[in-house]
Amino acid sequence: MYRKFLVILAALIGFAGLSSPSFAGDEAAPNSQAPKMSPWQLRCPKVEGALPCDLYQAVADKASGRQVLSVSIAYSAVEDKYLMQIQVPLGINLQQGLSLNVGENFQASHIPLTRCEASGCLVEAIMADDLLAAMKEADGSEAEVIVLDYANQPASLPFSLMDFDAVVGLLRQQSAPQVTE
Repeated sequence: MYRKFLVILAALIGFAGLSSPSFAGDEAAPNSQAPKMSPWQLRCPKVEGALPCDLYQAVADKASGRQVLSVSIAYSAVEDKYLMQIQVPLGINLQQGLSLNVGENFQASHIPLTRCEASGCLVEAIMADDLLAAMKEADGSEAEVIVLDYANQPASLPFSLMDFDAVVGLLRQQSAPQVTE
């Protein structure tokens, strides 16, 4: 099962795109079908055969303006699975991983980090069905990523779930295999 996870993950993020902070990477452009005021961007590759479309949200610190969190969700129509990538800042307690809370219906802690880059540390995983369901149900509210700094002090990094149910439906539509006649 773990081997299948790695194969799916490698296929979706692509070995060439590993340094990119999201599944769709830099070759993607926002899709105009996403709601205009949505915090989520639906990004699809400009190049045929490139990485899959993804939903992307970046969160900046209000005081400094620096990005402190990004969330990217891709969908594999072939495997009928959603993949999630969360990027958090450097300078966190790596051994503790991160926690993710979505309302009262989903809490996960000690989620291991996959890797760290100059831009931050990443969690990359297939989304559990209960996480996706909780995010859809919490549409309009916030989810929260919690990390610990080196002194084990928690830092809450909230992100919006506004329009989540609608944009995840668009993601699934955009990721459906195209039938050619």
